Amino acid sequence: MLVRARGDEDLGVCVELLWAVHEQAVYPINWPADPRTWLTPENSLGCWVAVSGARVVGHVVLTAVGDGAEVERLFVDPRATRQGIGRQLLDRVGRTGQ
Repeated sequence: MLVRARGDEDLGVCVELLWAVHEQAVYPINWPADPRTWLTPENSLGCWVAVSGARVVGHVVLTAVGDGAEVERLFVDPRATRQGIGRQLLDRVGRTGQ
C-alpha cells in the first residue's frame, strides 16, 4: 500500500470511487453538484490517495480551519475496507507539517 499526494490525473478515479462509496454508505449524504471541486476545497492543505497495485483505493483531504486543521473527504473503496487503508491515510495526514 502506498499513500501519495493526489495528482490531477487521480481526480476522475476518485470521483468514481466516491460514487461507489455514496451508493453503498451514503457518503457524502448529498451528492455534490461538482464532485471534482468538492474533492478539492479552496482551504485544502493537501490531498492524498491510497494506492494498491495501480488502483486508487482511498482518499483524504486536510483543510485549514481557523488556526487549526480538519480531516475531510476521507473515504475508502467499499471493496477494500477493513485493510487499514483509512488508518494509513490518517497517519499520512498526521505527518503533514512535521
